[in-house]
Amino acid sequence: MQVTELKKLSEGKYVLYTDYEPYSVVYTSDIRRLKLIVGEEVDTAVLDNFRKEYLYKRAMNRAVGCIKCADKCEAELRKKLKEYYCDQDIIDATMNKLKEYGYIDDLRYSRAYIRSRINKKGINVISYELIAKGVPGDIIDEAISQSDIPDEKGTIMRVLERRYDVHDCLEKRDRIIAFFLRKGFKYRDIKLCIDEYTGV
Repeated sequence: MQVTELKKLSEGKYVLYTDYEPYSVVYTSDIRRLKLIVGEEVDTAVLDNFRKEYLYKRAMNRAVGCIKCADKCEAELRKKLKEYYCDQDIIDATMNKLKEYGYIDDLRYSRAYIRSRINKKGINVISYELIAKGVPGDIIDEAISQSDIPDEKGTIMRVLERRYDVHDCLEKRDRIIAFFLRKGFKYRDIKLCIDEYTGV
């Protein structure tokens, strides 16, 4: 196996390329320890040992660091580790361990995501957002079934009362309808609520 490039990411941090393929992120100390020199061969057994001893731990630390500030779904964490040049085996092992510890749980994540947005957006838009994050559809469906979804007409009415006076609703009706449609509410519900609110 040949070291074909050590691409600098930041001070003391590089991407190691072997046989023209990215292998992993390495630090200056790793380069010295492994005697990595561009254009020269590196022992496969030495790299395998390095992978077992260091790369899995680093992937775990990176994943835990990502979820310290905010909960993440599994797909988001997988993407982060891929960006860190972790290979599939290390990513899978890291995900399995995080699930075992209860650090990632897409169902819990989806329920919390729904709960934090349901009073501002329609459930359809929230579902699309979760799909875009990589949460599987069956988990989203289960999270919805376990969540307390308020009547969407009630949500529309609360937003209308908080954001607009009756004069605004009459004058900016089309813009207000477009606003609610972007939030994922049904046209029929929006129209009924605006008519009720304005007394039309």
